[in-house]
Amino acid sequence: MSVRVLHWVIVQADDIAVSMRHLTSVVPVDDAAPCTRIEHGRNDEERQAVKTKLMLCPVVDLDSAVAFYRDVLGLPVKFRDGDRYCALDAGGYTLGLIAGEERIVDQAAPVFQVDALESAMEMMLRSGATTLSPAERGPHEVRAVLRAPGGGAVVLSAPL
Repeated sequence: MSVRVLHWVIVQADDIAVSMRHLTSVVPVDDAAPCTRIEHGRNDEERQAVKTKLMLCPVVDLDSAVAFYRDVLGLPVKFRDGDRYCALDAGGYTLGLIAGEERIVDQAAPVFQVDALESAMEMMLRSGATTLSPAERGPHEVRAVLRAPGGGAVVLSAPL
């Protein structure tokens, strides 16, 4: 079974709608597939799908990368941890530049904060993800790197 998804995209310039494009895509739906997801919240009314506010971006030279994102793109530095990590405010999420021993991924990857790392990993592995880097203690959290079905890297992070 397939579901047709219709999207209307409005392109704006100076608050005036310039054009409208109709995009169509087909999304497969498997009625037999379990609808499992990681959720957080104190009660059923507050529970929702996990959100990310951090994207890790591996770099070779942290100083050069920070200078580019800060000075050229104007992203303010939120936090820097030596030559390993720098968090920049990217307007709604944090861009985390990682280098050296902090470079836990080789491609840009979203970081999902979870309360229970092991149970979140188990659920994701049952749903087709594979482990790239098992859970290990980092300088500020416990984290694991998984490859999601389809190929993208995902970092799970839990507080110490």
